[in-house]
Amino acid sequence: MNAISICLVPWRTTAATQRWLMLAMLALVWIGSAVYAERGFGDGARWTGAILSGYANFLAGMILLAPTLLLAVDARQLRVPRMQHTVLPGLVLYGAMLAAIPTILLVMAGGEWLGVFAIQVMSLTIGFTLGMLPRYFAALLGFVPVLLNVFKLHFAPPHAGNSSFYDIVACVALLACVSALCWRRQLRAADPYQQNFGRPLVMQVGANRHGWPGWFVPRDSTRQLLSMPAWMQPVADVSRAGPARVAYSLQIALGGWLLPVTWQSRLMRWLLLLIPTPVIIYLGFASAGWSLRNMLHALLATFDVWVWLLGFVGASLSLVVMMVLQQRWRRDNAELALLALLPGLGNGRPLVWQLLRASMQRMLSIQAILLAILLAVALRERIDALSLCMAILSQLGSAAIVLACALCNFGGVRLPGWSVGVAAGVCYTLLGLDNAYMPLFTRATEPDTLPVLVLISAWIALILALATLAWHGWRGVQRRAHPFMPV
Repeated sequence: MNAISICLVPWRTTAATQRWLMLAMLALVWIGSAVYAERGFGDGARWTGAILSGYANFLAGMILLAPTLLLAVDARQLRVPRMQHTVLPGLVLYGAMLAAIPTILLVMAGGEWLGVFAIQVMSLTIGFTLGMLPRYFAALLGFVPVLLNVFKLHFAPPHAGNSSFYDIVACVALLACVSALCWRRQLRAADPYQQNFGRPLVMQVGANRHGWPGWFVPRDSTRQLLSMPAWMQPVADVSRAGPARVAYSLQIALGGWLLPVTWQSRLMRWLLLLIPTPVIIYLGFASAGWSLRNMLHALLATFDVWVWLLGFVGASLSLVVMMVLQQRWRRDNAELALLALLPGLGNGRPLVWQLLRASMQRMLSIQAILLAILLAVALRERIDALSLCMAILSQLGSAAIVLACALCNFGGVRLPGWSVGVAAGVCYTLLGLDNAYMPLFTRATEPDTLPVLVLISAWIALILALATLAWHGWRGVQRRAHPFMPV
């Protein structure tokens, strides 16, 4: 074990594209947080800057630090003791650096170093622990904004010696113990590479045919099905398929999330999503003094929570559909060309229209419902026009991602394999900034105009870039003999 081997640990567990994209995102968020903390007003701006940096460190813990488990497993299976002894020191070294750098920047901007450092360490630990846990724990992320909204009025900034600081220390200690148990369990498993539903998230997305940069590469649907227990595997509803319903038949052929399933499979999906709901309802009632009216008022009073939560759902649906399309049109076999033999399929623009219906109809219907809920909350709470515009643009941006990806695939415009990861990073970063532009630890509800205008400009720039990409895809569709050709 030497210093060079320790410093090279993240370089051996991440791909170059993944690594440099994450480092660029970290640098931008850290610098932006420090600038906002210095030029903002009061302590609220400084704590908001700390939370923004914590959001970036959460992603760093999941995408840069968690893959070190893959190196540890390989080193143990190959019986390379010197490599095994470098993984943990490298993990600790880079974890300390990722927590120290934003802390130094925010302290220079006027923040309190101990509280800021505690937030950074907690964020890194949460991201790392999520990578160690099975992937179904990732569904709990959707409830984070609601929990923040419920508890923010009862949670003081973490200063040295106060209860909030000790709560963060206890949370970090608990998550560290959970991570250590998951790490030890995976290392000592008889077959750590076995496909099963209880594998750590980093093993699910990292151990694929592309190597360890699996965070940014769509996984093969066959492997996804093999890793799921039999009772969770979807059952297709083929009773309504046929030449009279071309779009429905195409959804069955494309499979994945687009696959129409029976009511029993749909019920099972909803039951899995509703499992954590009683815990969330209990915590909400407890914090609201066991008053339903107070809890509903707390949920409806802060529009930023609904912006993030509904935007998160819309972006997730878009990325799932994008991954399905990428898998079908990038696979090196003859299955895609065989879809052209479906009876009554046709060709030309009618076929492209049916493909767009098959790939986007369900997603757009769900996003329309989410947007209607968003507008209802906005009208009830009299939200300002800029915040409402930002919320609507987030839904439009999520839909534009799928449209651009679909037309590029149908038109033969080849998208890089890491494009899914870039789209995910940009969308989730903008959604996180949508929610964090106003302080979470104060009672302030009036947003600053400048951050909102910057975010609106970023969403508009993203939508324009995706529209340009969709235009190139549409021109490719017009030049192509048939859309069912590999890219």
